Amino acid sequence: MGTPRNLHRTEKRYGVSISVQRIPLIFILLTGLAFPVLVNAAPDPDAWTFSETFQGSHENSGSVLKLDSSIGYRFSERFTGGVGAPLYLTHSSSASTTTNGSFAAGLGNVYLTLGYFRDLSELQYSSTITVTAPTGDESKGFSTGRVTVDWNNRLAADLPHGSAFVSLGFANTVSDTAFFVRPFSSLGFVTHMEGGGTLRLAPAVSAGGSAYGVIASGEQTIVNKVNRSGGSSGAGGRRVTNASEANDHGFSGWLDFLAGPSVDLEVGYSRSIAYELNSVFFLLRYTYRP
Repeated sequence: MGTPRNLHRTEKRYGVSISVQRIPLIFILLTGLAFPVLVNAAPDPDAWTFSETFQGSHENSGSVLKLDSSIGYRFSERFTGGVGAPLYLTHSSSASTTTNGSFAAGLGNVYLTLGYFRDLSELQYSSTITVTAPTGDESKGFSTGRVTVDWNNRLAADLPHGSAFVSLGFANTVSDTAFFVRPFSSLGFVTHMEGGGTLRLAPAVSAGGSAYGVIASGEQTIVNKVNRSGGSSGAGGRRVTNASEANDHGFSGWLDFLAGPSVDLEVGYSRSIAYELNSVFFLLRYTYRP
């Protein structure tokens, strides 16, 4: 998903509806209650993982780079959890600013995840809740200034030479994905879905593709990460818009290279049909298991 066509316009700042703000508080309460139960259920000091992910996307309005540091823990065979914090570096193109482009850097929203996994005959099911705290700089577009929640459900199947998957999620934000660092932050209820698969080309190389859709409802707040002509809003031009402007659909394609048991590299292309936007992206992930 790319930047909405008129994302670079700056309007008066508004608040979100009360119903949207209440949703994250409920999930935070449930998450806080679940953590101690899961930890006490099956503590395992060998289940820690430490991950560094460096990824980025580039499209016409600019580039966004993200360094994501996270710690994960496997509570049991079916439950996992983790915390992480992203750092952003953005560059706006001269076409989207009144200058020759500019840089911005800073902390994004610190996040907490809870995951559930289960084998269902020939399928693997996973459900993940991600809650973010508004620690990012709103003036740079790294946060909307509100807590966000994303609940994603995924079904995957192993095939003779690859895999296939479908996912369905509900959130009050349009989140980054493993394939795309979005050039904006958003706040507002959305339903997101994706379906695709991978094909193994060699023992350490695979190709993948997917189609996605984002269906928004209600008022949407969008904060640009790359537009430097935000006026009084600073680098992150903030505006409130209707649901139709946040709707999106498109497709992505990528190549995945396993450089070792702990290193993964992906490069790919994403096309937003709704926004008529082309993006190229990359991801480099290192995972350490004690």
